[in-house]
Amino acid sequence: MINTNKVYQERRVWQPKHIDNIEIAYRDSSAFNLPAHFHEELEITLMQGSNWNFDYRGEKFTVPPFSFTLTQPGETHKASFESDFNCRFYGLRVKADLLKQLAEEIKGNYQYLPFFSTPVASDKELSQLIFTFHVLVKNSKGSILKQQSLLLQIVEKLILRYTQDSSNLKYIGKENQSIQRVKDYLNDNYAKNISLEELARIANFSPFYLNRAFRKQVGIPPHKYQTQIRIARAKNLLNNLSISQVAVKTGFSSQSHFGWHFKKVMGVTPKKYVKESNILIDANI
Repeated sequence: MINTNKVYQERRVWQPKHIDNIEIAYRDSSAFNLPAHFHEELEITLMQGSNWNFDYRGEKFTVPPFSFTLTQPGETHKASFESDFNCRFYGLRVKADLLKQLAEEIKGNYQYLPFFSTPVASDKELSQLIFTFHVLVKNSKGSILKQQSLLLQIVEKLILRYTQDSSNLKYIGKENQSIQRVKDYLNDNYAKNISLEELARIANFSPFYLNRAFRKQVGIPPHKYQTQIRIARAKNLLNNLSISQVAVKTGFSSQSHFGWHFKKVMGVTPKKYVKESNILIDANI
């Protein structure tokens, strides 16, 4: 039976101040249930203490402790976990620009986003490296050089061990091309108040068929996709603008409306995200 007593929980998501192109997520809790969502980054996740559930690419996985998952940028997934004791969940999100840069340097003349074909990996060496990196960043331990070097080592090993040539992937059919056009339009016009009819014209589908086809291919309906794109853009804007300004620029009706959606997607409020992302580490350590 699950323990219903109130227990300690911690949830943090932030961009380290001195390491570009990554985002860190940390959770210490006895349960979570993340609905269908996606990240623009490659997400690498592992958890200590218990199995957890991972729904991805139409399959359901049970992830053992200290194994890790690899979620391709832009691909929808779900995750859940429930226990009678707290477990620690570590997430590392690597931006697509860094993945492309390193893939080109590693493979030579490689112009594609690396395709990570393995959803769940049991790799003790890499799990330990990911865990070590996460602890160093979370606790502001070690020099910036050490943290940056360890990150590059992790991404290099991931590319070499768990990717396949995306140029050889299956040709995208006409329906998929139509959905991609809609996604591209939403990416470019995320702040606009867009109607389903407008998107249907872009895809050359009926509104009903577009809504159904989009959900089937992407894993979430168009309005949720637009919201998550808005939150992704907001994370970058928060570096230079106030929360109220970001809310307006990303198309939300109010700061409270923006804050509610941000916390639902990210697990923390915009204020906490900004505070965590601006923590400085001692460069002399």
